[in-house]
Amino acid sequence: MRLRALTFSTIIFLVAISLTLVGTYNLSADPSVPTGDELLGPDVFVISAAQRVSTLNVPTVDGRLTGDESYYYVLGTADNGRGTLYYNLVGNTLYLLMRVDPSVNDNVFGKDPDDATYVGNASWSKHRFKDLLNSDHIQVALSCGTNSWTWAQDYLYDADGDKDPTEKDWLSDPNGNDGSGTPPPGLASASSLQWNLNNTTWDITLGGSRTGDKDYKSPDPMANYPNYDATNKWEWAMVYEMKMDVSACGSDDIIVSIPSAHNSPSKDGNKDVPITPTVVSTPTTTPASPTPTPTPTTCL
Repeated sequence: MRLRALTFSTIIFLVAISLTLVGTYNLSADPSVPTGDELLGPDVFVISAAQRVSTLNVPTVDGRLTGDESYYYVLGTADNGRGTLYYNLVGNTLYLLMRVDPSVNDNVFGKDPDDATYVGNASWSKHRFKDLLNSDHIQVALSCGTNSWTWAQDYLYDADGDKDPTEKDWLSDPNGNDGSGTPPPGLASASSLQWNLNNTTWDITLGGSRTGDKDYKSPDPMANYPNYDATNKWEWAMVYEMKMDVSACGSDDIIVSIPSAHNSPSKDGNKDVPITPTVVSTPTTTPASPTPTPTPTTCL
C-alpha cells in the first residue's frame, strides 16, 4: 500500500494539516438578524469537512467550562476580552460553549438596595436574579450545504413555571420565554446558572426570608470569584453550552455564527459581546485558555 511508504513523521505532518480550523467573517449579514441591542455580529466561523477530527475527550454539556477545559478549543475571543467562544467536534457531534467574561455579566445577584455593597464587589451597581431570568439569551446560527438552523437559547427558565428556587427543575434551551427558532437535530444545552440552581448547596432565599425573584441572593461571600466556588457549588461566570448532531452536513463545511447575544443589564453598558473573526489552527495538545485568576474581594 502507498501509505506504508510514508515515514512516521510524514504521517504526523499530514494529520496535523488535516486538523486546521478556518475562521472567516461573513460580510453579507442576513437581513432577518436583529439589530440594535441584540446584535452580536454576525461573526461566522467555518469548520471544513476535512477537519472533523478531534483527539480530545467528549465534554459534558452541563453549562460549565470548569472541568472541561482540556476538552475545548478556543474558536474566537471578543474585543477587550469580553467573551470567548469554544468548540469541539467529535465525529458528527459539534460542541459549542460561550463564556461571557465577568467584566460584562455574571451570576452575582442580590436585592436592591439592600445588597448594593455585596453586588458592588463584583462591579455591579444593581443586579437582580430577575434580570438573569427574564431576558438574557444567546442566538446561534449553523449552516452547511443546503441546511441551515437558527435558534436562541434562553439562559434560564423554570420547567413548571412556578419559579420556585428550591426545586431542581431549571432549564436552558430554545423552549424558554427568551428562546426561539429551530435548532439542529439532537440539540442538548445548558447554562451555568441552570447548573447552579440545580446543584448548589446555597439557599438563594436565605432561609425563606427572600420571597421574590427580585430579592434572591447568590452565595455570600463570593468565594473564588470569578471562577468556580466548590464549597457552594456555584459557577460565577455566565456560560452557554450546547451540543448538536451535524451528520446532515455530510462532507459540506459547517458554518457557525453568533448573530446576537443579550446581557441586560451589562456592567460596561454594552449589551453585546461581539467576537472578532479569527483564523484558529486546531491544537492537538493545547487545551482551552484557563479562567482568570480570582481577584480577592471583601464581601459584606
